[in-house]
Amino acid sequence: MSACFISNGRAQPITYPIALQQEWQPEFRAFTLDNYRGLMQPHLTAKEARRLQNVRFEFPVGPHDQHFNFFSSSDDRVAMPVASLLFFKDLAFASAWLSVNGYSTIPVLDYVSILAHGGLVRWPQNKRLPKDALGIPAGAADSPEVMQRYEGILLNIVLFVLAHELGHITHGFEGPNSGDFDRRRQAERDADLFALELFRRMKQPPIPLPLFFGISSRQISVSAFAGSETSWRSWVSQRSHPLDGERIQNAARFLAAHRDDFEQGLRNPATAPAHITNLIAEFMTLASTVDDPSLAVTQADCTLTYQPEDLLPRKGAVLNVLPRPGERFAAGPWSGVYEGTISGARLGQSTAIRLILRRDGERLTGASQYLCFRGAIDGLITDDTAVVRWTLGNIVRTLKMRSATTGASFSATWQSDGGGGGNGTVTGQRVSVPTP
Repeated sequence: MSACFISNGRAQPITYPIALQQEWQPEFRAFTLDNYRGLMQPHLTAKEARRLQNVRFEFPVGPHDQHFNFFSSSDDRVAMPVASLLFFKDLAFASAWLSVNGYSTIPVLDYVSILAHGGLVRWPQNKRLPKDALGIPAGAADSPEVMQRYEGILLNIVLFVLAHELGHITHGFEGPNSGDFDRRRQAERDADLFALELFRRMKQPPIPLPLFFGISSRQISVSAFAGSETSWRSWVSQRSHPLDGERIQNAARFLAAHRDDFEQGLRNPATAPAHITNLIAEFMTLASTVDDPSLAVTQADCTLTYQPEDLLPRKGAVLNVLPRPGERFAAGPWSGVYEGTISGARLGQSTAIRLILRRDGERLTGASQYLCFRGAIDGLITDDTAVVRWTLGNIVRTLKMRSATTGASFSATWQSDGGGGGNGTVTGQRVSVPTP
């Protein structure tokens, strides 16, 4: 059996009701089979067609503990679980609405990271499904442009997953079922190249695939989380298919080698070369990200610090903590937007930090952000000093702050609870204009 993009053990899956799965099952079956027969089958070679003539497609409904649970097997079955298709449908729709309306699609990837690394369990139930978590409005489907882009994203992703699994059947299952690391990696490369070759024959530029690989890299244990090459090889040999930068680079190389065919699939010949060039660059950038251990781990750690409001539509790719709409700050200490630096043994010197402080009598609350880490502040003020609990996801620190008399600046020291997370300093200058 060959499973595609299985999630890691830390994920808490979201649940799609069985009734909803049953409602969508016939539509997903028709959508997948119609496009397979109409788009893919005519482009199979005679040898491939013979090998796949007995393939059976299944669309199982039922409880699910994984979100990317597509698989093929040595008895020529390809399983496309309805819950997994619903998950992709929601992410594709969210990506389409965000991009059409000029918003960043990075929150889609952040949502998957939060889900995969266990952070969603802290969120309200009504904020856990993709479209709810990402703030997609109820009337989003009324836009023809959104629907057209959504349908294109979903079609390409489903066709790629389907072709990938058919590639495993075509090439045989010795590789995917093997405990040998290199054979498993080669099996994945072969399946990817089979899928990309079908896209080439169909003159179908795989424009949504960087989004697909980006989502996949946030959902599963990529090599960066293993800690060492030995651990990574052991994980791959025992559990699932590897996703690393090499696989993604191979896709970029294939596009570059066959760019003329893919350019023919774009409507505007004048802009087609630039589109394919940009697509190749997206693949290469993602490959570097996936292979960067520090970046991959930082992404996971950061998203565990996010609050539900952090995934709402935003224009920039980088999350920024901002005042509430219309919020007014007093002129005294402990009130306003502050920018400064944070330092610590693991942070180096002078990492930029931004804080929003709100005073209510002797209580001090607020929010912070440095790098991509989102924090919450809650504590008490005594004269010119405040001692607060500073929470960043699963990390809790004690922050001791001293304000200048005017409230225009503060200095602070921090210590991680338990002593194992280090310590450091924070300084800040008020940048907001106090309310007269």
